[in-house]
Amino acid sequence: MNLKIFLFPILILGLSVPFSGCVEDSSVNNGGIGINEGRSDFNGTCVVEFYADWCIYCKKLEPVLDELEKEGIKVVRINVDENKELASKYGVRYLPTVFYVEDGKIVDKTIGYNPEEIKEKAKQLK
Repeated sequence: MNLKIFLFPILILGLSVPFSGCVEDSSVNNGGIGINEGRSDFNGTCVVEFYADWCIYCKKLEPVLDELEKEGIKVVRINVDENKELASKYGVRYLPTVFYVEDGKIVDKTIGYNPEEIKEKAKQLK
């Protein structure tokens, strides 16, 4: 087997991880749930963060979410280690993953550590 062919996917994966936040190490299927498809498990309008205690980028995001809560935006935080089925249902593979829910429907999401985008999208919710 050609060593280059074997190492190329490993190299690509290794380069993508630092840019995507923390990675949950299970391969999951999104179960057909996607943005703008049907109702979610979340009611009303809120920001939903999937996180893990071991995720450095999730910890760095905490002050941003705390600030949004102080501004009156409802924030729901879901620990993927304690809620694996829910994370799997929504296709969460990278952490942090933030969903934006409006009237019970997922309208957008942010994957990885991107505090400016998260603040902007959260403030656009009705």
